[in-house]
Amino acid sequence: MKKTGLLLCISLVMGLISGCSTNNEAIIVINTGQEPTGRAAVVPSNVTSITVTVSASDIGSLTQTFSAGQAVIYMTAPIGSNRTITVAANINPEDPGALLSYRGSTIANLSPGENNITVNMGPGDTKLMIPEPDPYITRRLRQINDFSSTTWAQLTATDFTNSTVGTFYPWDIDFDRQGRIYIANNVYYDYSQVIRIDNFNALNDTVIVPSALMEAADTKAIAIDRINNILYHSTGSTSIYRVDLNGTLPSLGTLISVTAMLSQILAMAVDDAGMLYIAGMTAATPISPLPGSTYVIIKINPANPAVLMAYYATGLDFALLTVSAGTKYFADIVIFDQYIYVTNQAGVSNNKILKLNKSLELVASYGQPFDGTLPDNDQGQFWGPHHFAAIRSDGIYILDENFYSGSSYDRIVRIDDMDGSGWQVFDSASIGLTFNMYYAC
Repeated sequence: MKKTGLLLCISLVMGLISGCSTNNEAIIVINTGQEPTGRAAVVPSNVTSITVTVSASDIGSLTQTFSAGQAVIYMTAPIGSNRTITVAANINPEDPGALLSYRGSTIANLSPGENNITVNMGPGDTKLMIPEPDPYITRRLRQINDFSSTTWAQLTATDFTNSTVGTFYPWDIDFDRQGRIYIANNVYYDYSQVIRIDNFNALNDTVIVPSALMEAADTKAIAIDRINNILYHSTGSTSIYRVDLNGTLPSLGTLISVTAMLSQILAMAVDDAGMLYIAGMTAATPISPLPGSTYVIIKINPANPAVLMAYYATGLDFALLTVSAGTKYFADIVIFDQYIYVTNQAGVSNNKILKLNKSLELVASYGQPFDGTLPDNDQGQFWGPHHFAAIRSDGIYILDENFYSGSSYDRIVRIDDMDGSGWQVFDSASIGLTFNMYYAC
């Protein structure tokens, strides 16, 4: 990436440009940083356009796209309260980095007079990341732009130059504000580590957390706090460390132990308030009112890691998931537009995508199990939703895989929203070679 976290300054002005507005309109003025103000960062050279969206319940959504070469952008919008203003700086898709855009939003009241608002821009849409840690076949990480792609970038153990990677077993992926890629290398011997790369063309690979600090070497979850520049990584089954993005470990006092809460950590994500969401398994009675071991999502404040809220795999939609169920668990978490999205890979009994609010209340769920009839292209039937392939504004992308009748089935499924509209499948026939994701044999 050529620029760190982008910062655009927005001035909201109403009725100050004669002939260009009415009493019911505001003029949104965006300085892209090419006119010096001391406040706005210059748009990175890999940005090709800027898209501005103003939305509210009474006006719907208004969107315009502008050239990134403009020093100042003007856009009109109706006055009113609680306007959500979203700015996306769109990156050239040929750029080798993981990002397709920087993105930021804020809520403002558009009223007469000048209002100055700052939009902090962090990672927006990402390219599709496909970890293939299959221990018998590939052991690689692939990156593609979208479902129209016919080529891809690929990373294997031999591509690293600065890191000692004996075995490459990429399990979990996250990004910082610059779009750099962090990889949880989950190896069951001496090489479990967290590695950072700049992009697939110029790796500049750096070991952020070396294998000597990875305890039992079962690192299935990492999460980046992009506001505070903190990396959280699981070690063993029930411990979480927090380090800065250079991997500095000032002391073991940075350890967050959730042993009393969870018996296994499977996925993590951090919201813009610094709250940490963890998917895992618990048998602890202080957390779970249910008998046996239960798969659960908990929310903690890392500064005081007590459970704030918890969501269980129970209820009318979700049968109790127990240890004996084997493949049933919450496998991944991402946060987008103030909602928590979770993959619920519950084998043949309950394959779903969950949408929760930040109070961990279920907002929506979508999906059902594969009916066992091949080939399976039935809308809404998941083989086994494992991880999210991307964070995108144009839909939800899911790594969907499982093992049936002696064969592995691996694909990416895309849906527009939690109603399942726009169902698309991207598989080996789409890209010309076979995916080998988490449990292929």
